[in-house]
Amino acid sequence: MVEINKIEKITNNKWLNLYKAYFCNKGNYGEWIFASRKKSQTPKDIATPDAVVIIPILKTKDGHKIVIIKEFKIPLQGYEIGFPSGLHDQNNLKQTIAKELKEETGLDLEVIHKISPPIYSSSGMTNESTVLAFVSVSGILSTKNNEKYENIKTMAISETELPKILNGKNGMVGGKAWPILFAINMFGIKKFLEKNFKK
Repeated sequence: MVEINKIEKITNNKWLNLYKAYFCNKGNYGEWIFASRKKSQTPKDIATPDAVVIIPILKTKDGHKIVIIKEFKIPLQGYEIGFPSGLHDQNNLKQTIAKELKEETGLDLEVIHKISPPIYSSSGMTNESTVLAFVSVSGILSTKNNEKYENIKTMAISETELPKILNGKNGMVGGKAWPILFAINMFGIKKFLEKNFKK
């Protein structure tokens, strides 16, 4: 069993910090540097989600569409295709979902169909976790509520547009978005909704 002997905080920023862990694995001592959004590094805090990723389904006169965003990401120095998302500040999760959805897409939350357990996408570098929220939404797409540093384009897409996105021809695709869009592309929006969303 790996024993973590000590974790020390290296930086002191508001949203993200570096930590150094000192550990022992079968008599071999080592150090590991990682990034974290957590205020403390207890197992309970690590199991608490930092953020929510929202998969919005919008019913239109042309049928159901998936809402995606194209957002400029500083570390990528370019736009990433993904879903609306935001930090969860330990308030009510439903409130976080409704707030981030409105802010990034202009849409209103109608129904939360499913929320995943916390998932970890890059545990070699960070203990950041997110939950995926599958929701039905209504309204008109808008970016007027974006925060001043956000550069977001919103799109409601049909399944016929998915292959080009999955092939990376429209830009970089986020790691949480690609598998979901792939599943929708494979089954079609109608079957995806029937299989995963409550009536």
